Amino acid sequence: MKKVKTENGNYLVMVNSTIWMSPDNPEILGAITEDGRYKVYNGEDSMMFSVKNGKIEGFFIQYDANIGRVAEGTYVNGQKEGFWKEKDMDRYEQHGYYKNGKREGKWGTYYSSGKIMSVTPYDEGYINGIERHYHKNGKRKFKVRIINNRANGWGDFYDERGELIKKCYYRDGSITNEISYEHQKKIGL
Repeated sequence: MKKVKTENGNYLVMVNSTIWMSPDNPEILGAITEDGRYKVYNGEDSMMFSVKNGKIEGFFIQYDANIGRVAEGTYVNGQKEGFWKEKDMDRYEQHGYYKNGKREGKWGTYYSSGKIMSVTPYDEGYINGIERHYHKNGKRKFKVRIINNRANGWGDFYDERGELIKKCYYRDGSITNEISYEHQKKIGL
């Protein structure tokens, strides 16, 4: 019997020389294609990948019946490596790099129009640095410093014209102070 670990952590077990089955979910089946890649599918969703020494290796692609391509990139020794394209649960496309299976460097998230929605800096899989978000019209929406996946320091929020409307002070991911602005001037206390 031969086992292969899939993207979601499940294992496929060889039934015969070309058909695979998940011991956890018998509805997930797989087959070896003519080029030696594995194609895994459960109904209309599918993944295609190669295996070397029991680990996913080389080009990987995953499709979802409802949103199309979900992930595309390369595995090295069973871990995501290099440039990847992924879609999040809201169907927004994300591009960036993996190093040793963890997000690394700046990742961009894009509106369906192709315009940038956000830029998020990663360091060994953690969000670290200034995260920036943009309105659909390309104007800035907000920016905040993130340390180990938690907002810390002042975050600036802007309206669709790009004018400052609010500043929030974050400590370990929680807002501790908030200042509102109207026409670029503080309002209230």
